[in-house]
Amino acid sequence: MRGTWALGAADFGIGTILLIALVATVGALAIHWLRGGNSRQAVARHEGPIRRKAAPPVVPASPHDPSLPDWSKPEPVMFDEAHLAQMMRDYAARADFPERVLPKADLPDGGDGNFVFRDKFGYVYATWEGGRQTDEQTSAVADQLLYWVFRDRAWMHSYIETMGADLPEPDRMRKVEGEQERLLGMIDPKWAAQLRHDRKFADRGGAGQD
Repeated sequence: MRGTWALGAADFGIGTILLIALVATVGALAIHWLRGGNSRQAVARHEGPIRRKAAPPVVPASPHDPSLPDWSKPEPVMFDEAHLAQMMRDYAARADFPERVLPKADLPDGGDGNFVFRDKFGYVYATWEGGRQTDEQTSAVADQLLYWVFRDRAWMHSYIETMGADLPEPDRMRKVEGEQERLLGMIDPKWAAQLRHDRKFADRGGAGQD
């Protein structure tokens, strides 16, 4: 009996020791955290708010080439389809293009052809074939959109004009490209410069000012 009581007393003593050790550990951690918190507050009081690491400096953009169109921002007003149609007719007259080759300045109607129109984001130049859209280019700048329109027309006009020429294909393409550039220059000299710029980037595997 005495041995049993002694064993129980010994068990109680071990449990008590473990409980005391646990309480002591938790107490020490709490004191350490409180002291650390006070230290952090003291640092904040002396040094002010913690500052984020400064972002790397932004490299300024290279200045715009004045020989190229400036398409970095849209025109002051948005042009409707009627105004776009008049602009296309005026530009076509400068290069002697017949009006029949111009895109339709309206929303696509399900028929084939090219369409130029405005949506809430800007301007759209779309191609429809076989009842479905096959190509689309968009821009917030009307001048850029019309550059694409007349770049295509100038190329097609030049290509058709050389169909009867007895020239090797490389020579013919050089002639087509030269005439395309000339026609764009008649509309706007900056468009001809933009075409040369685009070709240079295409030759280097890059992209033009799209």
